[in-house]
Amino acid sequence: MLAALLRGRCCGSTHTGYGGDMSTSVASSSTPHRGRAWLSGLLITLAVITTPTAIVANWATMQTTDTQLFVQTLGPLASNPTVQAAIVEEVTTQINDVVDVNEVTSSIIDGFGSALGLPSEVKKALGFVSEPIASGVKGLIEQVVTDFVKSPAFADAWTRVLTVTQKQAVALLSGDPNSMFTLTTDGTLTMPLKPIIVEIKKSLIDQGVQIASIIPEVDKDITIGQVPELAMARVIYQIGTGIGMWLPWITFLAFVIGIGVANRRPRALVGTGFALVAVMGVMLIGFGTGSLFLPALVQPPFGAAAGVVFDAIVLYARDVAGAVLTAAIVMILTGWALSPSAARARGWLAGRFDAARTGLDQVGATMGKAGRVLGTQVNPVRWLIVAIGVIAVALIRPLTPGSVITGSLLVLLALTVFELLWRRSSGDVATAKATAQATAKASTGSKSSTGSKSTSAVTKAPAKKTSRSTSRSSSTTSR
Repeated sequence: MLAALLRGRCCGSTHTGYGGDMSTSVASSSTPHRGRAWLSGLLITLAVITTPTAIVANWATMQTTDTQLFVQTLGPLASNPTVQAAIVEEVTTQINDVVDVNEVTSSIIDGFGSALGLPSEVKKALGFVSEPIASGVKGLIEQVVTDFVKSPAFADAWTRVLTVTQKQAVALLSGDPNSMFTLTTDGTLTMPLKPIIVEIKKSLIDQGVQIASIIPEVDKDITIGQVPELAMARVIYQIGTGIGMWLPWITFLAFVIGIGVANRRPRALVGTGFALVAVMGVMLIGFGTGSLFLPALVQPPFGAAAGVVFDAIVLYARDVAGAVLTAAIVMILTGWALSPSAARARGWLAGRFDAARTGLDQVGATMGKAGRVLGTQVNPVRWLIVAIGVIAVALIRPLTPGSVITGSLLVLLALTVFELLWRRSSGDVATAKATAQATAKASTGSKSSTGSKSTSAVTKAPAKKTSRSTSRSSSTTSR
């Protein structure tokens, strides 16, 4: 439909300024030029190759420069059960390792018995309840940690930490030695437990667990895992942040110029679309399977959570890749619709619009002078609408398949409205009618000539047959 609107032929008119066929500017060059073909192929090939790099570079730049996007990406992880379970297990283990609950409980009971001057038999009896009490304290610590991690307070603290530590993430990828996170050249990623332990200690004390007051400040880093891909991510980041803002636009311009100079633009649209579908398909498969293999590279208990974190981090890039894939499908459909094989469909649709304009004129919606002015610039206005739609979609952040589909539908709607608004001037209508009548007359004359020739042939055939019969009769009589 989009292509039909762009190429629309109405009432058989060949006047390109008044809704005529745009094949001279859209479809293909009447005299293919080898230099244009080479330039088009080179630009489109380079654009297809650089598209994945442009997506990754822009993703890295947006994640590190847009605080709101960064928090929106990782913030929901605080409510993810897999991530919560990993945090609860690790924090509880660290608290139990730092505070020997069994030893503390035994010391308290012994001190209690000595203070009361209890007999040795009673002290020994109290010793039997030391282990159950210690188990109860451990269970209480785990329950408090679990309640805190699943509470809104933890989600709020998580968001605050993300907001503050966005700079730490930048420092990690840029190799800043002051980064909270540490990433070695072999991909080993570590993070500190001190902030989390401080929050847990405060929560335990607030709930009356006074034993938590003896928890010391744990200045310890835990190794999340060895992920060689993170080391590569650092390299990509350091390169990508410099080009992440302008490489997508250069790639976009390469596509536009490459298709624009092509000798056969519909074919270039279709070929470019299929190439992008293949490249984006591979990219999306990589994003989809990364969360399946990554947990095996990360040590417990963060193995299961690593896949969830990966999915959250690459969500932006995955959405953009999906949007490019959707745009590629739109390019394929548009290229087909602009091709000669869709000429009948374009003509049918153009006729429907012409009939709709005639119907509007009959009920008084003639659009007056404004409609005739629009009719003098039909093709430029059509391309202007398409250009505005394409640029508007390209500026959307984050770019998603839904935004591409919505943008395409809005462009179709705008083109449809425009097709109903523009009008031909009376002189152009007369010219179109005269052309149509001449075409019809020529067609009728051709049919009449063909019919006359057929009748003559039929008449001559019996004449020849009669002549032959007469000759045979004369011959027989003579004999």
